[in-house]
Amino acid sequence: MTQTAQEKFEAWHLTRFPGASLSKRTNGEYINLYVGMCWIGWSASSETLVVELPAVEAWDNDGRLDREKDDTADCAIGLVPVIDVRNALTELGIPFKATA
Repeated sequence: MTQTAQEKFEAWHLTRFPGASLSKRTNGEYINLYVGMCWIGWSASSETLVVELPAVEAWDNDGRLDREKDDTADCAIGLVPVIDVRNALTELGIPFKATA
């Protein structure tokens, strides 16, 4: 897990449990067993998360460039540039797989 993920966990934990001790041992494990178990659950759930992107469909006559049309998916709320979704997921460190 990245340091960023642990920082997000700690921010969430302090919001949920104000005043909780997030002190760590020299090996990086949390001293508080409850906090340590929460971190294990948090990191395990993040590791198993994989977003499946919808199939890509091209648009016609919409004013977008051809390269943008080739990377666009049809969603219930309208057409969404998949490249924007991929970039956002990558920035957040969330793995994804594209469907054909």
